[in-house]
Amino acid sequence: MKKALSFFLAFVLIAGILTPPASAQTFEDDFSRPVLPDGIPEANLPPVPDRQSDEEILLVEDELLLSDEEVFFGPEEGAPGELIISVQEQEPQGSVTRTWVASAAGGTAPYSYQFYMVLPTYINGKWMYYSEGQQLYSAKNSFSFTFQYDGAYQLWVDVRDSGGHSTRYKLPLTVEGLGVQPLRIDISNPTGEFFTEETTWSIGFAGGDGYYKYNIVLVDLDMDFRVLQQDGTTYSSSSVLKRLYGPEDEEKGESDYARIRQIDYSYQLLASSHYELRVWLNDSHGQTKYNSVRFSAFNDAYPSVYEVASDIVSQCRAEGVTGDYETALWLHDWLTYHADYDQTYGHYHADGVLCGGYGVCDSYAKAYYLLLKEAGIGVDRINNIDHAWNVVELGGEWYYVDCTWDDNGYGMEHHQYCFVPEEILSVDHPFTYDSEYVCNSYRYNYYMQDGEAQGWADSLEASISDALQDGSYSFSVPFPQSYTFENKITRSSRLNAGAVLADKLSTLLAGEKEYVYQNSGEVIPLRLTPVPGQYDGSGRYLFAGQLNCEADFPSLSLPTSLKTVEAEAFRGDTSLRYVILPEGSTTIESGAFAECSGLWMVLVPGSVTSIAADAFDRNNPHLTLLVLQDSPAHVYAADHGIRFQIIPE
Repeated sequence: MKKALSFFLAFVLIAGILTPPASAQTFEDDFSRPVLPDGIPEANLPPVPDRQSDEEILLVEDELLLSDEEVFFGPEEGAPGELIISVQEQEPQGSVTRTWVASAAGGTAPYSYQFYMVLPTYINGKWMYYSEGQQLYSAKNSFSFTFQYDGAYQLWVDVRDSGGHSTRYKLPLTVEGLGVQPLRIDISNPTGEFFTEETTWSIGFAGGDGYYKYNIVLVDLDMDFRVLQQDGTTYSSSSVLKRLYGPEDEEKGESDYARIRQIDYSYQLLASSHYELRVWLNDSHGQTKYNSVRFSAFNDAYPSVYEVASDIVSQCRAEGVTGDYETALWLHDWLTYHADYDQTYGHYHADGVLCGGYGVCDSYAKAYYLLLKEAGIGVDRINNIDHAWNVVELGGEWYYVDCTWDDNGYGMEHHQYCFVPEEILSVDHPFTYDSEYVCNSYRYNYYMQDGEAQGWADSLEASISDALQDGSYSFSVPFPQSYTFENKITRSSRLNAGAVLADKLSTLLAGEKEYVYQNSGEVIPLRLTPVPGQYDGSGRYLFAGQLNCEADFPSLSLPTSLKTVEAEAFRGDTSLRYVILPEGSTTIESGAFAECSGLWMVLVPGSVTSIAADAFDRNNPHLTLLVLQDSPAHVYAADHGIRFQIIPE
């Protein structure tokens, strides 16, 4: 019976109603545990029992339903004597506050006392007892309680002696004249067949001042999720299948109190499990009430969510998929091709997309979480006010995955958000969390692994090489028109390829490719900068569609004090490639750069006003002078048939 009392305490403490979410796009996982009265440490709250079988669930429920008879915990065999309790009420301290003093005899002194003020409630043909106030075991043998509303109460007094023997005494009490009735929640037996149709409970409200707010949730007791919050902290909670709260003022977009007497709550179960329907109620005067009912629903034709996830991973393995990246991609694609977004916002749990083929973003995120956990891949679930997605570990690095936004349905599934770093996700996920996860790698991005990014980079290489061979050291190249993801997403896409992979394309083009100047065969390093885009705030990222390129030619930098390049200074030096004449130099004399066959670029500043006619080898087909518009060097190059390029001042 002590076990029953522990379960009773954990189950019936009253909890306040939590504020409902502002958007139907996300779904909080669970409610906090009941708040203990002031001064009672959290350690005194008994742990929630493990739920492993139908029998244990039913046993817990049965133990909560105490009979209306006097209950005694008698002494163990061989005890010194039976514990006996007597309770006397002191003179009332006021019209609503009353005090009782208990005394004990028998057993083994000293004694400790525990008090409960409970409100019996008759629900579905059974008595349920809810704690309105309590004082945990201590040497203090008096108890005071302030009544807030009329009703038929019971004062329960437990006494325990030093030998561990205990007994209970119950004193019936009637409170009248306060003019306020206690809140009551009545939950009917469910109607409708589990799994094949919606199951419906009628939930009645009574008592209090008659103006109510309610919060109703159905939770899967067998499934817990680690919840990552925006501040980086985490907690574990049972998984909520559906929440109903209200009444809601549609015009104001907020809940208000209303005179409501009954709510029908319906949900079609999709998977076998142990469940609990939880109901919170409060009135406009601050009274609160909590009630719940647990039930089991099992059918071989409707396996548990865990079993479905295991079967899907087994299918993946049967197809020969083994690597972490390949497995995570296969499971991503299974979800996007086998599920559709639930436009009715009815399924937030993993059962939606895994068992029913439909669900909102949280259903996708939970389902992907379970699949990767089953496959042994590091994964977590992230959600903010409006959306939920995942973070996945591949090769020791973390990547974001948004299966919901990769599922456009109707053959338009894609991989835009498949293993992306934060700089990509944050473009149109503005509430990306500051968490313990660092996502900054492109290594396992889908388009990098699939080779599409390499193909896009290859398509730009020719135009970059042509510009370099023409002597251009600064230029821009446009992204090709084929920058639509997998030829499936065009204007409807939230991102385009430029926004997603611009920085990585820069690495591919500049750091992993070699641009060889054809005359010398030497590699020219290249720096590329994506032109910044703009997010239009309506789900689309507008990208300018080009890369700015800066060629880093091997160069000879002359002293800043140089004024004159003397005659014959570099004649015949075939190692020269790129010469930068310093600002302030004025003269290039005869034959200064004659017979320099490897020379392809010379920057001539505007300060140079005198150039000998034969200073450069006009027979060098690759030579380009970089000059300012209308400068003496510009006029010289045009007059002598030497290729030139205008540079900005």
